[in-house]
Amino acid sequence: MRWIRILAAALAAAVLVAPARAAPSWHFAESENGMRAASIWAQGRTPSGQVPMKLEVRCRPGPDGAATIALAVRGAQDMRTFSFEDFEGADAPAARRKLATIRVVALRRDVSVTTSFAGGYQEDGFFAFTLSAPLVGRNEVKWITDAIILGAVLVVVTVQDPRDSRRRIHAQFQTRGATAAVTNTMDGCLAAAVANGAERPQTR
Repeated sequence: MRWIRILAAALAAAVLVAPARAAPSWHFAESENGMRAASIWAQGRTPSGQVPMKLEVRCRPGPDGAATIALAVRGAQDMRTFSFEDFEGADAPAARRKLATIRVVALRRDVSVTTSFAGGYQEDGFFAFTLSAPLVGRNEVKWITDAIILGAVLVVVTVQDPRDSRRRIHAQFQTRGATAAVTNTMDGCLAAAVANGAERPQTR
């Protein structure tokens, strides 16, 4: 019986010293040039298996400011099971097709947008799918960011391969800290735009 007590004590000690795995949370950052961004990481699914993905809401302030939702996929440069190149550039073939769905799951009412993505490869081997719109005014980006700010429980992003509808990229992102991070991102840029003469949109 003594060895059982020793083993139980060792296990209890291991539990006490083991680091707790924190739930993923949104992070806000502002660059020196005023670019603001809210982002979070998750494991997403691709035709080649699971890889880390980052969902980012970012905005560029100023009278011609823009807001962007971006999905970055790690390892895309070496992935041959999805047609990333068809999304590359604003004039890419897939950029004119509605192959992406962004769904904000909420307690009161879900918001789902089926839209087109442009994109491009990054130096670190990621591929970033992007959806951009003017900072001021009603548009798809604003619908999504407003839904996140008002109390989402999950953000789900799916991108269909333009050459094979059975191949998809899919990721689900938690919303812990999303309200504060996305509010800081969007409202900060909007305040800068209004200060430069843009018309303030209607309140949510």
